[in-house]
Amino acid sequence: MSDINSAAAHKASDGGDEQRTPWPAKAALLSLLLALCGGLYWSFSGQFIMMYRAEPEQYHYALGAFFIFGGLTLAFALERHKWLWAVGFGLSGGIILAGIAYWVGGYSARGFEWNWAFAAGVVALLIATPLFQTLRDNPPENRRALNYDQLHFYSWSDAVIGLSALVFTGISWLLLLLISELFQLIGIYLLVDATENELFGWTFSGAAFGAALGILRENDRILGLLQNVVLIVLSILAPFLAIALGLFLLSLAFTGLDDLWSSTSSTTPILISCAVGAVILANAVIRNNESETSQSIILKIAAIILAATILPLAIIAAVSTGLRIEQHGLTPDRLWGLLIVILASSYGLAYLTSIVRALLAKSPFVWAVFVRAANIKLAIGLCLIALFLALPIMDFGAWSARDQLSRLNSGEVNAEDFDYYALANEFGPAGRAMAKQMAAGDGESAILADEALDSNNRYGYQEQRNITRPIDIRIVQNGPKIPEKLSNNFFRNDCRDRPCTAIWTDKNRVKILRKSCDNCNVVVWSFVQENGEWKRDYKHDEGKTKQLDPKSEVEIRSIKRRQLFIEGQPVGEPFE
Repeated sequence: MSDINSAAAHKASDGGDEQRTPWPAKAALLSLLLALCGGLYWSFSGQFIMMYRAEPEQYHYALGAFFIFGGLTLAFALERHKWLWAVGFGLSGGIILAGIAYWVGGYSARGFEWNWAFAAGVVALLIATPLFQTLRDNPPENRRALNYDQLHFYSWSDAVIGLSALVFTGISWLLLLLISELFQLIGIYLLVDATENELFGWTFSGAAFGAALGILRENDRILGLLQNVVLIVLSILAPFLAIALGLFLLSLAFTGLDDLWSSTSSTTPILISCAVGAVILANAVIRNNESETSQSIILKIAAIILAATILPLAIIAAVSTGLRIEQHGLTPDRLWGLLIVILASSYGLAYLTSIVRALLAKSPFVWAVFVRAANIKLAIGLCLIALFLALPIMDFGAWSARDQLSRLNSGEVNAEDFDYYALANEFGPAGRAMAKQMAAGDGESAILADEALDSNNRYGYQEQRNITRPIDIRIVQNGPKIPEKLSNNFFRNDCRDRPCTAIWTDKNRVKILRKSCDNCNVVVWSFVQENGEWKRDYKHDEGKTKQLDPKSEVEIRSIKRRQLFIEGQPVGEPFE
């Protein structure tokens, strides 16, 4: 019931009788607003333009972003009191995201594509919304204060409302599809045709989402219950993640870090995801004040463990990112990854400092008081940094293009292995300009750069390169050549990018040892020929093995074993 009380306190905090008065028309107003924004988004984001075979321009993307994000920001921030503030905030958010979308739309030769800068702008807006809501509800004599209770309430309630409204929208679509099928049974196809129309789809989704948002925002009791349920569920999960992360970090003292780099190329995303999960679950336990903090000793200890693991996870992620940059050079993704690691480290340092301060005060559980104060500063800092990074001030693509060309010119990477497609299509205008300059020259690099500039996607470019590139495969124990049908259908790309090893187990069975990345373990694939056709033999794949050098010795040996047989069939594992 604590969150219900927080909701009630929020409503009574400021605004007088006007704020406490219900707003029955809010759900209908938000439904109409977001329905209109959904339709306008479809009309101006390029979908409507592309129906008439005209390429969308940058301003189409900007208008689409304005209507979607401006409308959503206004919908989340709108209250009957100080509604002009909400309108101004919504317009500001829409204009900022529109400007970022305009820049992103011209960054790639293929138009608007998912971009870290746009994602940073969205993150900044998500953080700014509860900050605005908190400041809006401040009394006149304390206008600039950021009350943690209010900020915590709005942060969680916005997340709960957003997710609940998405679920409601999905259910609304299921109901609409069921009704359309019902009327189709008697020959009425109006609803079926409507559900297949994109303009109707965006409009209906906006209307459903807005209705759910308005209903939840105006029913504090429902909202308080939903928020309380979410926090209880998350706090219950805290001990499990705390134990897992604690054991993981302790295990590193015995296993070392080598397996982290060799087992997967996604080490940094996994570690940062765990750190984000630790932040969320720790805050779910400590809530927004001491009276609402869970009284369970197990949950309190779990929250402290989670807070203490954030910085070590971030440091390991930083090492992983640094190794990737050292081995393969700069790319926009790696630079963004490095920034995310730095931000995660800031949270980890702030949380660890809070624990140390509490220990020095000989009251470990007081750390939550220090963390709450740090959370406000971290939120403001993260919002400002994300907004700064979203603006076209620092061009990570240009940095990456210069670094990759430097590696090529210095011989760190040869012309055959250089990623021309990334230079031409993923490093922005600066990368395309460098690719065009390279294509105007002579030699193999000029040809590959020109092909990359003409490619619509990485897969097509890779396929074009593979036409002329031979398979690099080593056959051991004097086995026959690999049939062309087998290599073309299954592993033609893998064994062109990196050397493979083939070993025949009999005349119709062969095992292929391959690596999907330079630091990955070897994977052994098995193939069998049946009725003249080659197929993958999944039952005899060997999975991941140790690191393999192209010159490593590979052989098949005959061994003796003792094992239990019943009616000629082996049972269990062989005896030692």
